[in-house]
Amino acid sequence: GRQWFKSRVGIDVTETPRDMAFCAHAILQPDSLMVVPDATVDPRFSANPLVVDEPSIRFYAGAPLVTSSGHALGTLCVVDRTPRSLDAAQVEALNALSVQVMALLELRWTVAALDRANQDLQRSNEDLAQFASVASHDLQTPVRNLTNAASLLREDVQSGHLDDLDEYLDIIETSGTGMQRLVRSILEYANVNRPLGPKHETVALGEVARDVLAARQQEIEEAGASIELDELPKAVIDEVQVFRVLDNVIGNALKYRDPTRSPHISVTGRTAGASAVVTIADNGIGFDAMNKEAIFTMFRRLVPNSEYAGSGMGLAIAKRVVEQYGGSIHADSTAGCGSVFTVELPAA
Repeated sequence: GRQWFKSRVGIDVTETPRDMAFCAHAILQPDSLMVVPDATVDPRFSANPLVVDEPSIRFYAGAPLVTSSGHALGTLCVVDRTPRSLDAAQVEALNALSVQVMALLELRWTVAALDRANQDLQRSNEDLAQFASVASHDLQTPVRNLTNAASLLREDVQSGHLDDLDEYLDIIETSGTGMQRLVRSILEYANVNRPLGPKHETVALGEVARDVLAARQQEIEEAGASIELDELPKAVIDEVQVFRVLDNVIGNALKYRDPTRSPHISVTGRTAGASAVVTIADNGIGFDAMNKEAIFTMFRRLVPNSEYAGSGMGLAIAKRVVEQYGGSIHADSTAGCGSVFTVELPAA
């Protein structure tokens, strides 16, 4: 291990091995100041390379930096090349400075936490604005269809003309189903954040992908799709949540298929540094590359509802889940030539 100097005056060194560090001893006494008047006669440090060689430390005084919850994070220390001692006023001053440093650090953490909370609030406000927009359009359309169909149905029943009943009932059923799907997607998006925070567990992504494919087996057979599933890495995430992510992406690959060719979907994976990477590629209808960010926006759909049913929420939900775990999701495509989705998650 190493000791890092986050702030320093009068010394050019930025780090030292932990086994040479005076502070490694001082931090073990979080309730008291550690003073070494002359390191050459202290059995703990007399053979220390920092004493024997440059910077030839003789005097050391270190005050532990302790959080309000009692955790010692480091020290505020002073060193000198000549032996010396501290009087009572100097001891009090060094202790006071260590308390002040810790207070400033905790203030910085608090400000950072408030900034994150403010960003979350801003995103929630943006989501609310988007919801207001969709409620004024996407929800009003099926409601209007329901109202019109019910009104026409009443008129026909009252007049005894029953020839169009099936048509009106189909409109009512289709509109009601669309509203249910949209409301369900909105609730799913809102519930991505668990009340007690995200759950972290080691998940074999290959097993989750196989579960997704098994759940969609009938849809795969009806589409005549060929599936290529390679070995996938393990990631640290909630298994239920990552199922949702892969299911949304694979489901889109099946839904937005090109009617002129048999669907082919490949799911491949690799580990890249600290990331578990999963790539889902298809030969579907694709999309214009200029929309590769827009497709992750809530309620954003690039195709007409009349051609492909959906709420425009699936990829927004996937993005929110992935980012909650410190990961990312990206898409690349050329219209008419298929799509490639890349999901990066913390590797196990």
